[in-house]
Parts: sequence; structure tokens; C-alpha cells
Amino acid sequence: MSALLPQWLAWLRIRHRGLAQQHADLAHDAAADLMQWLGRQDRTDFSDSELQRLGFRILQRRVADAFRAQVHDWARQDGADEPDVLSQIPDLRPGANPQQALQYARMLRALVSVLSGLTAEERGLLVGDELGGSTAPEGARSGAERERLRRLRKRVKEELIKKHGFNVQDWREE
Repeated sequence: MSALLPQWLAWLRIRHRGLAQQHADLAHDAAADLMQWLGRQDRTDFSDSELQRLGFRILQRRVADAFRAQVHDWARQDGADEPDVLSQIPDLRPGANPQQALQYARMLRALVSVLSGLTAEERGLLVGDELGGSTAPEGARSGAERERLRRLRKRVKEELIKKHGFNVQDWREE
């Protein structure tokens, strides 16, 4: 176990510099999770390579959790304290509307905020087809899936209106 921590920290330094403040915590959390998992197992004769693979998988999941937490935190901010950068950058394209670009940026933050509050299954159902990672089998969705999707879209729309004051219908008409 003690040989894994230096390897994990080296991997984190190379691959995830943006999480530098969290490297030690991530590695120690992964080690604790690995020890906890091993304590629940009946089998105790794991090879070093098995432990290394399992521990590394746990570390990768802790890194993914850290990135998800950052996105969730970013999306929960209202952005009011950030400088209005978009209004300071001249857009030289004909017909460009900097105010509209700022509104779209705010809408993106609001949408990410709502999406980050959904479960992984709900996000997969909502955006899986668009991202090419749909978990649904090929072909048409069942009636139950279509109903779940309809309700989920309605809930997302209502949250955008309630929490952020964005009505998607207003944007579609522009």
C-alpha cells in the first residue's frame, strides 16, 4: 500500500495539475477507500497487480468526483461577482450581439447548474443521445422511457424558470 501513494501522487502531478491543491487528499481518500473495500472482502490473497489496478481505479473515480464537484460549485454560483468580460471584448463579426452572447453564457451556467443536480441516470436519459453515449438500446424508446423523459424535461424547464428566471420558450422564439 505504501508503494501506491507515491505512484498515485506522481500520476496526479502529471495528469491533473489543476487539482494540485487536492492531490494529497485524493490519494489518501483513495487509499482509505481501498483499505475499506479490502476489509469487507472474504478473500485476502490479492496480488500486487490486482491491488494496484483496483486502487488506481478508485483514484480515478475520486478525481472524477473532484471535477464533478468543481462543475457543481461553478454552476451554483450566480456569476454576478465576475467581471463582465464578454462586454469588454469587441465582437467584429457583422450582426454580432454582445448582449445576447452574455445572456447565452448566463443560460449555460444556469443549465449546467440544473444538470449537475440530476442523477447520472437522469443526465444519461436527457442528454445521452446528443452526446453519443446513450444507454438506451437501438430503436425507439418504450412508452415508459418516453414518459420519464417528458417528465424530466418538464422538471428541468421548471427549475430553470424557478431558480434562474430563464424560460426556454422565450429563447427559442428569438
